[in-house]
Amino acid sequence: MGPLRGRVTLAVTALMLAPPALAQVCDVERPDWSIENGPVDMTGEALFHVLSPPWIALAILLIVAFTLRNRWLSLAVGLIALVMVPMMLAGDLTGISAEARLEGCMGPASASATAWGLLAVPGLIGALILRRRRDRGVDGGDDDG
Repeated sequence: MGPLRGRVTLAVTALMLAPPALAQVCDVERPDWSIENGPVDMTGEALFHVLSPPWIALAILLIVAFTLRNRWLSLAVGLIALVMVPMMLAGDLTGISAEARLEGCMGPASASATAWGLLAVPGLIGALILRRRRDRGVDGGDDDG
């Protein structure tokens, strides 16, 4: 039992001391990231989400909603972004996000949630304050004369 025990101990020690890129999760989750870039911090994670196509598409829709004074489009954008906040905080059920954070290619989940929250807040506030043009008149202002 001595030699087997020694080999098991050596294998466990080697796994514990292995570099974080052993799991190869970052190759799938963030293929553009390399270990030379260092671990992703909060700012990097927030920028990753702000520059993602879904975030940009919702931001453009929010600008369109504000431009057209459409409260329903603003509400839809706000609710979609608001649904993303708990999804970012909860993470995935498979544990891949946790492994990616251990490897360093993903930042904290709070940064992801903050990025989506920054899009949800103006959408929801806009839905409360925006009115259709016909509600306030064609020019959008009150005429005294």
